Amino acid sequence: MQIEELIALLHQDPVALFFYFLLLPFMALLLNIISGPSPASSAYGYMYSSLVYGTAIPALISGVFWLYSIMMNQKNLLELSFSVYYLPLISAVIVFMILRKKGLKMKALPWFGELYELLITAALALGLLLLLMHKMVLPFQKLWQIGLSFFLFFLVFKFLWEYGQQVFRSSVR
Repeated sequence: MQIEELIALLHQDPVALFFYFLLLPFMALLLNIISGPSPASSAYGYMYSSLVYGTAIPALISGVFWLYSIMMNQKNLLELSFSVYYLPLISAVIVFMILRKKGLKMKALPWFGELYELLITAALALGLLLLLMHKMVLPFQKLWQIGLSFFLFFLVFKFLWEYGQQVFRSSVR
């Protein structure tokens, strides 16, 4: 399976993508209305965490696909599908702006060590996977092969990130 086929698979149902990414900002607004003054310490914190992950991970994938299409395939910005490339990014920006107005601190939410660590690690793993697939080093034919390779690259980068932090902390002391 080529990257273009994967993107075409995502583009097959743009209405579902549109409703999903339209639903996320409304869920953020609804959570802001019904949650109390300190939502991170209550059960609403888990809902906020799920909302952030449900927004940030597709936006990250969309951003990496956007860079891949611009850099590797040299596509025109107007040729790119709005529902696959731009809508996740727009939805993520709106959701994060809504959460910022609430004064929500990401570190206070459950399931968060550092969100940027997860996003950078996932972006590096996906970027490496796309680069290797583009250069035909990894000629995958099935979606599960792409998913498994991404997961393995993610684990390697996560391990390297943790090891690098541990080495940095020990050298600072």
